[in-house]
Amino acid sequence: MKSIHTFGLLFEENENPLSNLTVYNFLNAIQMNSNYMKSLRIIYFALAMGIAFFMMVTLFLNRLVGPFAENQITSSQTVPFIVVLLVLTGATFMVFKAIYPKKMAAIKVLPTLDKKLAAWRELCILQGALIEAPSFFALVLFLLLGVYTLLIWPIVGIIIFWMTQPTREKLISGANLTTNEIAEFDKMDKGEDVSIFKR
Repeated sequence: MKSIHTFGLLFEENENPLSNLTVYNFLNAIQMNSNYMKSLRIIYFALAMGIAFFMMVTLFLNRLVGPFAENQITSSQTVPFIVVLLVLTGATFMVFKAIYPKKMAAIKVLPTLDKKLAAWRELCILQGALIEAPSFFALVLFLLLGVYTLLIWPIVGIIIFWMTQPTREKLISGANLTTNEIAEFDKMDKGEDVSIFKR
């Protein structure tokens, strides 16, 4: 048996590989959860900025070269494209409404805090992807058609990102964290040492 210094912690390496695996998993969990909420907000901000930057590019190209469609498209010819966009928007909303309650219910019954945090992160990223899909499709149609009404979708998408951004309060209520889990999460999220191993 020998001492190992990892992540500023001192612990004894056991000859039992299963025991060592448990130690390493625990330390990896601490590293993963450090600044958890900050990293999740950065992901959300990046997704929203992706929509904003792509919208600026499409506006620039539209003013520079006009719509990409080779022939002039009349208002009546744009209707099928708008219908497809509306169907896509409705489909993503229905998928979200079908998946979100089931995923959230599954998160609440997970046995450990780490599993709850990992599952909640996946759900937030899925939510962001479903918000992005109609916005990007609308911008592609704007490149082709030059119809400024289509810009409503990315603008609304950015607003939804801002309104649904992850917060500590949403995590606590959504994942149904216990008092002990909240205290443990707060220590992890601040990067504090919550290990049972002491120097």
